[in-house]
Amino acid sequence: MFRKIVLTLVGFIVSLATLEIVIRATDLDVKEFWPTAYFVEGDFSYKGGVELYRPSENAERVYELIPQSKAICTQNCRHKDEVITGDIELSVNEFGFRGRRHSLVKAENVYRILVLGGSNTFGVSVSDDGTYPALLEKKLNEMKLKKKVEVWNAGLSAYVMSQKVAYARELIPRLAPDLVIVQDANSGRRAFFYRDEEYNVRLKRNRDLWLESIPLLIKRGDEYPIWHRFFVLRSAFYRYFWLMINRNIIRSRRASCEKRNTKLFCMHKIHALFSAYAQEISRREWLKVVEEYPDIPWLRLDTIGKKYCKEERQKQRCSNGSDCPNVRNYSICDQRPGDEYFDIHPPQHVYEWLVERLAPSIAENYILFEGSKLNR
Repeated sequence: MFRKIVLTLVGFIVSLATLEIVIRATDLDVKEFWPTAYFVEGDFSYKGGVELYRPSENAERVYELIPQSKAICTQNCRHKDEVITGDIELSVNEFGFRGRRHSLVKAENVYRILVLGGSNTFGVSVSDDGTYPALLEKKLNEMKLKKKVEVWNAGLSAYVMSQKVAYARELIPRLAPDLVIVQDANSGRRAFFYRDEEYNVRLKRNRDLWLESIPLLIKRGDEYPIWHRFFVLRSAFYRYFWLMINRNIIRSRRASCEKRNTKLFCMHKIHALFSAYAQEISRREWLKVVEEYPDIPWLRLDTIGKKYCKEERQKQRCSNGSDCPNVRNYSICDQRPGDEYFDIHPPQHVYEWLVERLAPSIAENYILFEGSKLNR
């Protein structure tokens, strides 16, 4: 009896080992990953079929803008309340930023602001001059401050905090910004470019992408058990098994979404199922980067809601539990005039309203006062 149990156990282990070898050799887990992935840019159509994005060599960022690319949006860009007519033109300059070109060399009389964010910062619903970074630059320079102001728009659609932080680490040594604004929007796992033919390379270079993308969807709650993390990182068979289960759950929920009037909200709920570990990564990387650059002021900006209107939420706790002196959390707390002011892709007049309130705060706290703690 004992011998039969041992032989059965050995046979089971050998079978698992064989499956592991086969799946690793054929990349079945990698192939099964793609149908469950989350994508950027699949919702928008550009005239002539041009693309603004491409896969990134930096596996932390996953994808990036194509320098010197231009597009005219023909589908899903214009907000229903937009009053400005004409084409929505989106252009990327030679350095990979949305909008007009600035010199990489910062002149002495220049105050440089770097803005990182998602599609709200990039401004998918407006042309180049209508994004809030472009409007912010114009407004601050109209205020005749002690320095000329440059605002660099480093927004990319669907970027979450971990991607913004990875991008910040690339840009800060190159640009030497005087202020970094990070739009606090988008949560959950990182998206992939929908035409990424070498996504397997990014999965191999950044193992966190596996953990973000394989939650236990059959389990309630957002905890990632230690044993689950262990096997996701080490076993191709384990990944393949859970990817198949998750794929069927997602397919079922998508079918349910198609039958509802609130399809977009329903799809966002599916995306939220993948948020637990991704949020953990984003929090970790955010605290790391603000501590890596303690001499740079950081403004975490909520452009949509009132997340930081309460005074106690305007401060950022560092990893040691104390307040981070170089970080400020900021929301526009005025009453918003209409529903479009809460949209992630609003018409241009919403961005103008935002900048009218944001620019004086930036001028007062970061540029005008020589004695300000946050002024460099």
